[in-house]
Amino acid sequence: MAEVIVDTQKLVFGLEKGIGRSGTIFSSSPTEWRLRYSPCGLVSSAIAEYLKNQGIPVRQVISTPNLAFDLEMQHVLPIVGESENDPVVIDASFSQFLGYVGISGGYEELSGERAFPDEKVIDFKLSEKDIMVNWLTAVATQFQSRNRRPRDEDNWSIGDGPLVVASASTIQQTYAKIWDPANFTPWESIPRVQRDGRAIAKYIPLGAITLG
Repeated sequence: MAEVIVDTQKLVFGLEKGIGRSGTIFSSSPTEWRLRYSPCGLVSSAIAEYLKNQGIPVRQVISTPNLAFDLEMQHVLPIVGESENDPVVIDASFSQFLGYVGISGGYEELSGERAFPDEKVIDFKLSEKDIMVNWLTAVATQFQSRNRRPRDEDNWSIGDGPLVVASASTIQQTYAKIWDPANFTPWESIPRVQRDGRAIAKYIPLGAITLG
């Protein structure tokens, strides 16, 4: 199969614009945080609908990593390409897992500091999953060293999370489980989510994801 090429700038633009016009509860979110908070099923369905319209093979899977601190957490992902040809993961909702170490929009607002990385979408071949996991672990651990854990007006600590003081190896192991293909099973988008995903997909520009 030809190489999957992702123009993340185009993809981010289209997803953020589409979410803003989707009529979902996430449409009122500030543009810069729409992909930080929109649910995985919604953005995955939008990407999948776009790919189907382009005739690019895609399937959606749901990861059940059985995290010790969140046994019910699941994560939906679009997998691009045929399974036997080292397919590509395109994840536009990975930011939610940075909340485990305290990174959030609330933290950025209260502290006045940047906390999220510049990336809002990540794409990687399944065979290169460890490279992505190591990068995300580095983002998390670097934030740990400067997490001020400020308090809001109700005296709630902002910057907390289940991995806020965890070791780098614990963070790495946690992230590795989320994107481990051994934890994937097929996922069929439910009608309401598929409908919203289809509406958002209309705003993703041509050339956002191509085969080279």
